[in-house]
Amino acid sequence: MRNILRSIKVSLKAIVKKYKSLCFARLYKMGLRFDQAHLAYPYITLSEDLREIPGFTVLNERKYMRLFSSYLYSNRGYICELGCTFGSFTSSLASGLKSGSKKIHSYDIFTWHKSFGEILDQTQFKDTIEYGESFQHVYNHYTSPWKSYIEASSKDINEVLWEEGKTIEFLLVDAMKSEFLADTILQNFYKHLELGSIVYHQDFCHFHEPWIHLIHFKFKDHFKFVCHVEDSSSVVFQLIRKIEPERLHEGFSLMDFSTEQIEDSFSYSASLIKEEPAKQNVLAAKIYCLFACHFFENAESALSQVVNYYDFIECGNLEFVIKIARQVKRDRDLILENMEKKGKNLLTDLDYITNAISA
Repeated sequence: MRNILRSIKVSLKAIVKKYKSLCFARLYKMGLRFDQAHLAYPYITLSEDLREIPGFTVLNERKYMRLFSSYLYSNRGYICELGCTFGSFTSSLASGLKSGSKKIHSYDIFTWHKSFGEILDQTQFKDTIEYGESFQHVYNHYTSPWKSYIEASSKDINEVLWEEGKTIEFLLVDAMKSEFLADTILQNFYKHLELGSIVYHQDFCHFHEPWIHLIHFKFKDHFKFVCHVEDSSSVVFQLIRKIEPERLHEGFSLMDFSTEQIEDSFSYSASLIKEEPAKQNVLAAKIYCLFACHFFENAESALSQVVNYYDFIECGNLEFVIKIARQVKRDRDLILENMEKKGKNLLTDLDYITNAISA
């Protein structure tokens, strides 16, 4: 009898939590901006066609997109998506938009890379695209039910010129794949954010984009942390203070950061994330950042600390960083030589990293 009562109590709590969260979402839609509204995504229902779109996004992330467009989007500014791959985010966002909504502006080079692996193996597009070929037709296929709400462009984000005067209300960033793109996005897109604008970083809790952490520590007084999307690498920030244009145009380079700045940045990021393995993934990003900045001894020390602390190693993050560390031991002289003579940092080169983790 006691177990039955406990089960009923747990069920009632879950029901109350669900309807409380959805209530905050509805109030947000009415103009009452409660942060708790952003936490209603677990209770959003997705159609089967949205669930089945292939991609590197998980269910909760897609639910957040649907939540945002259905309840949190005011339509005063634009939705800008940087990096859309096969359209799982685009479609989830578009599915919640209403007639009269501004279009989603999505940008991607739509070029197949070997790091994509077997992502399309369970689809009709298996073995149909070679390295370097366009996959925009795949994106168009999966987003076609909502194409009236989407304006997609096959462009290098470094070449995208966002129109002056068009405020970005929701900036979805899944394209900070290099420090150069990070600099471009800062200068060309962050300047169009207004107070209250949302920045959604899809790879915050992933080892390969450490510049995200350096950027958001630098501008921590301008952004409010809103939430980490559970079981994902995504984090949501809100602009609470406009960034001075001259600060955005200072330029961004990994090699400008000291070990102390890296430590401070990642300590801040780790303090925001409570869930595992996401927190471990942030620490993996710190280790990778130290390697990428050529602080090899600091990176090795940080790696030993993390491995000794945890009784598990997250696949695809700390696992890959360990492989990169092994490759660095073999290639240290080559890495330094490429940097000195060619100005090329192998540790931020996607092909080099892909080969290292595939070895």
